[in-house]
Amino acid sequence: MPNSAKVQFNIKNFTPGVSTPSSGIFYVIGITQRGPVNRPDLFVINSWPQFERIFGGLMETSDFPLLCQRAITRGAQLRVCRVNAVSTAAVKAAAKNIQNADGSPKTLFTVRPKYEGANYNQISIQIIAATNGDTANYFDIAVTHALEPALNEYYANVYKFVQGTASVQTNLDEVKSMSQLLDFTYADCSAATLLIPATGSASAFTGGVDPAGIVASDYVASMQYFNGVDDGLIMAVPEIDASTVNAAGGNYAATRGDIVFFAHLPNATTTASGLKTERITNIAINSKHIAYFGGGIRIRKPVTLVEKSISEMGDVLGIAAYVHQNYGEWFSLSGQSKGSVMDALGVVNNFGTPGG
Repeated sequence: MPNSAKVQFNIKNFTPGVSTPSSGIFYVIGITQRGPVNRPDLFVINSWPQFERIFGGLMETSDFPLLCQRAITRGAQLRVCRVNAVSTAAVKAAAKNIQNADGSPKTLFTVRPKYEGANYNQISIQIIAATNGDTANYFDIAVTHALEPALNEYYANVYKFVQGTASVQTNLDEVKSMSQLLDFTYADCSAATLLIPATGSASAFTGGVDPAGIVASDYVASMQYFNGVDDGLIMAVPEIDASTVNAAGGNYAATRGDIVFFAHLPNATTTASGLKTERITNIAINSKHIAYFGGGIRIRKPVTLVEKSISEMGDVLGIAAYVHQNYGEWFSLSGQSKGSVMDALGVVNNFGTPGG
C-alpha cells in the first residue's frame, strides 16, 4: 500500500524524579548565645563548628548547645529554632549610617547585625584605607568580634559608590552575600560628592538584647515556625521537661502527621511510677506521634570535667541519627549495637538496669 500513512511514535517520560531525602534531620528548640530567632528554615546544622559560628558555643546558663553538640557528634543534622520570649523579646542592635567626608556628610550605606541579641554588641565595623593604595576609588571594610576573632571578616578593595539612587548601587553586592554577621543596605548617593566612606576607628554596635524570662509557653509558640519545613522526622525541646511543652509538641506532631515529637521526662522524677504519672496523667497523649524518654545522663562537662546531670535527649537524637543512617528510619533505637551512649558516667535515675 504505497499511499498508506506513516505513523511515528515519539515517547518521552515526564515522570518527575524522586530524590532520596536526607536522613537524620531533626527539629530542635532552645536557648543559644546568638543566631536567628524563630527561623529554623534558614540552616541545617551538620557540624559543631557550623553551630558555633551561627548560634555560639556552650553556655553556663543553658544545656541546649551541649545537647545539640552531643546529637551532632553522633551524626544528627539539626534545624535549630532559637526561642524568643514574650516577657523580654530579643532586639537587634541599632543600624549604623556609614557616611562620606563631604562638608555635610552624606550616608552611603547602612549596616546592622543580621540577627537579634546582645552577642552582636561585640561586633564593630571599621572603614580602612584601601589595601591596593587607590584610596580615591576603593576602600576596605573590617568587621571584628571582640570575643571571637574567628568570626572576623575583612573585605579589601571595595569599589566606590556611584552618584545615584540606592537602586543603582552594586559595589557591596558581594560583601552582602558573603557576610555572616551583618546586613548592608544601600542609601541614596545622588547628593554625595565624595563616593568613598570616611575612614575612622572601629565602631561597635549597641542596643542588641537577648530574650529573657523564657517560659514554657515561649517554647510552645516556637513550634509553629517549623511549619515551612518538611525535611525532618523528629522534633524535640531537648532541655525542657515541662508537661505543657511535651503535650503541645505531641499535639503539634500529630496535627502535622509527618513527624514524631520526642518528649524528655523530668530528671527530678526518680521513680517509674512517677514517670508513668507524668506520661498518662500530666501529658496525657497516647499517639504514634510522640515518644517518651527519661532517666537523664551523667557526664563530665567538656571544659572543666566537673560531673553534671543532663537530659538524655541529645544522646537520644544522636542515636536516632545513627540508626536512621545505618539501619533505617523504621528500626528501633534500642540495643547495644545501636543504642549505646559511649561517654557517659551513667544515668541520673536507674530504673533497674546495670547501667547506672
